[in-house]
Amino acid sequence: MKLSIKSALQTASAICFCLASATLAFAAPKWELIWSDEFDGKKIDMKKWSYIPRGKTNWNSYMSDKPEHRSQLFDMRNGNVVLRGIVNPDKESDPVPYLTGGIRTQGKFSFCYGKVEIRAKVGCAQGAWPALWMMPDYKGAEGWPKSGEMDLLEHLNFENQAWQTIHTHYTYNLHVNNPPRFSTAKINKDDYNVYALEWTPDELRFYVNGKHNFTYPHLKNVPADKKQWPFNNFFYIMLDMQLGGGWVGQVNPAHLPVEMLVDYVRVYKDANAKGAAATRVQKYETKPDTKSEKKSDKKDGKKSKKS
Repeated sequence: MKLSIKSALQTASAICFCLASATLAFAAPKWELIWSDEFDGKKIDMKKWSYIPRGKTNWNSYMSDKPEHRSQLFDMRNGNVVLRGIVNPDKESDPVPYLTGGIRTQGKFSFCYGKVEIRAKVGCAQGAWPALWMMPDYKGAEGWPKSGEMDLLEHLNFENQAWQTIHTHYTYNLHVNNPPRFSTAKINKDDYNVYALEWTPDELRFYVNGKHNFTYPHLKNVPADKKQWPFNNFFYIMLDMQLGGGWVGQVNPAHLPVEMLVDYVRVYKDANAKGAAATRVQKYETKPDTKSEKKSDKKDGKKSKKS
């Protein structure tokens, strides 16, 4: 059957419209900066950060937020925040063998969806475990791992690679390994590297030095009670210089002190994302729920998942 010229033109116009609509629907992200710390000041900006206190798990068992330790564990140097792990110089007043420093935005800044980019230089030592990561910060969070965790970086000892990982009830407690929940990427451990996460309602995309490392997708067919995708609420940022634990191994005190330098932390929104996919920033009108930080000794057994 032959089409008239008018019909042909109408059909062509309809096709062009559909293609244009599809292009708009899948438009590349337009990243716009909404929050950052360039660490150019003389002191840590306490309007943005707080010190991480000690806890009972591997990652925070040597943390200290005590005023008498701050000059030893924290510094601002050449446009970097410096986070240290040291041998404890005063075991009489504090019996732990080591002290470590970390900062977090909990209760001051958290967001849902967007992009995080952190430029950092890791410190190397036997037992050194620097990390750049995100944890949930909202009322009703169910605790770890049901409410999720996103790790932009974990570095072990003297490795030439960075670990990027997610944790959920689905991956950690139910031991579901497909889709993959972690990946490693080669880095120059003696220099700065840039770690990034692009976070949408559909997936988490991890990058190292601008190169895509892995993607963790939102599986829409998984029952809600399996907690495969808890990444639809507010998360805050943590930077810390950890020491020791079942995964990283014993600490060699002769290698200390060790430092991690963080040049900047930047958070962006996608200006092209609309509606439920748009970036949201938490407004703190009441004291945030901190139950989500009471994590189990998860990082002792965490990397046994690799087998």
